[in-house]
Amino acid sequence: MAGTLLHFISEAAAPKGGFQPMPPTFGLLHELPVRIREKRQRCGAYRDRALEDLETLGQKSAALAFASGG
Repeated sequence: MAGTLLHFISEAAAPKGGFQPMPPTFGLLHELPVRIREKRQRCGAYRDRALEDLETLGQKSAALAFASGG
């Protein structure tokens, strides 16, 4: 979520009138591949996707560290 917020305030996606602080919102995240109407299931899908992304990032980081000898 932090990366998305950073992108929102630093890139063209920011409103022209300036940045207005707000609490984190799922509306800033990329859409899910399918529409989920029930809030609990939708939040769970965002969670699952984030965990998968973190796992992938961890595997890539480990592979890079191994490849560089560290």
